[in-house]
Amino acid sequence: MIKAAEIDELKPGTMKRITTDGEAVLLCNVNGEYFAVADLCTHEDFSLSYGCLKGFNVECSLHGARFDVRTGEPTEEPGEVPIKTFPVVIHDKSILIDR
Repeated sequence: MIKAAEIDELKPGTMKRITTDGEAVLLCNVNGEYFAVADLCTHEDFSLSYGCLKGFNVECSLHGARFDVRTGEPTEEPGEVPIKTFPVVIHDKSILIDR
């Protein structure tokens, strides 16, 4: 597990892009639940951090593809291939992700 951020850095309904071991990861806070996904839309290889969080879905700002941050599964076309997800653990106010 690696420390990705502190919980107070990520308010509910927001996202934060981090880079770890050369890979961009998007941290998401959905009503106090934390998720981590690869920061790359599988439709056009575009950063999801430019998009927005709508409930449990992150929406790509390029073409509107949406992905469920809990599972990585696409929920709106043109997304067809799931995005990578990472297990998240909260410990002592730190957000830890398993890479």
